[in-house]
Formats: sequence, structure tokens, C-alpha cells
Amino acid sequence: MINNKVRCLCLCRRGKDGKACVLKALCQAARRNDSDVGKGTFMQEILFSIFTLPSGSYDVDPKTRYELAHDSINDCDHLYPTCSDSFFTLN
Repeated sequence: MINNKVRCLCLCRRGKDGKACVLKALCQAARRNDSDVGKGTFMQEILFSIFTLPSGSYDVDPKTRYELAHDSINDCDHLYPTCSDSFFTLN
């Protein structure tokens, strides 16, 4: 419930698809190269910490859409085309 409110407050008001952007951030965080950790901006490093899920698997519960996004092997931009943001691209 809180996640939905934060997602909409931060992204919907900016004209973004908040749900897709949260899922894309999880997807991108999982694909970030270890060599890039610590090289991003302050905000990128905070976002990386927020959107990186703990490692390990839990067979008891089915995976949530957030875990599926984090574990996906597909291209994040292709999976979430309604979110144009790229959260961890170093320039």
C-alpha cells in the first residue's frame, strides 16, 4: 500500500508509468556490473541500494512481480517500454 502511494507520488505526477519504472529499476539494478558499483552519482548509488534485492531464493512462496523483474534475463527496456528512464547508466 505504501509502495503504491510512493510510486504514484514520485512518478505519476511527473507523467511516468510508476509501476513500470519501479519494475524497470529492479530489473536494471540486478544487471549492474560489479565494477560500476561506487562509480555512480550519489543518487544512483542510493537508488541501486534501494532496488537491489537480497540474494537467495525462497521456495515456500511464489515469486512476486518485483522478484520476477529483478530475476529476469530479458532486456529491461524491452520489458518496460512505458518507462523511458534509465536509472543506473553512467555518463
